Amino acid sequence: MQPLFKSSVKRALPPSLATGTNALQFGRNLQPALWSALFSPPEPLLLEFYDNLVPIPAFSDPEERTSLLTRRLGPLIESTLKQTFGARMTAGQRRQTAIKLAREITQETSASAGTGDKMGGSAGKSPGTDSATESFGGMYPVAISLIVKIPGRVISTNGMVDDLTGEVYWTLYPQAALQQDVTLRAEFETTAGGQAMLR
Repeated sequence: MQPLFKSSVKRALPPSLATGTNALQFGRNLQPALWSALFSPPEPLLLEFYDNLVPIPAFSDPEERTSLLTRRLGPLIESTLKQTFGARMTAGQRRQTAIKLAREITQETSASAGTGDKMGGSAGKSPGTDSATESFGGMYPVAISLIVKIPGRVISTNGMVDDLTGEVYWTLYPQAALQQDVTLRAEFETTAGGQAMLR
């Protein structure tokens, strides 16, 4: 994301804060949050950024993709703006900056989707390289899914709940653990007579 930060962050910030130093500091703070969003459970965004890994472009709706990424990235960007600038930005400025930057990230990654040179080439993939060889620091983006079901009601979880089956699931990539530990949590109110399941 660093090539994107150099230009997009500075343009998105309010004029009074749009300096190279501020953009650099904000980019450094935002990088871990975006990394986590890409790779970490419960539903990593990797396949939305790298949509040529699913070679069905006819099923890809650009407007829906923009909406999804804005919804997922906007709150991360907004909280990082508050962390970085505090009272120097109003709540309204944070909101508008977050929306603007989330949309720009979406547009930049959409424009490069399918060219083999995504996210400024930071994925370690050269133009024209087959998508199966795309890697992050030599680690291929292979998804891992864990699903647990315990007889009873799900009280709380940091995973996704399938209301139909009662299962809780998480999807992640190994890269999620490069920056911090990954914790999968689910709390159940158990009932007797059922069979627990983990897969």
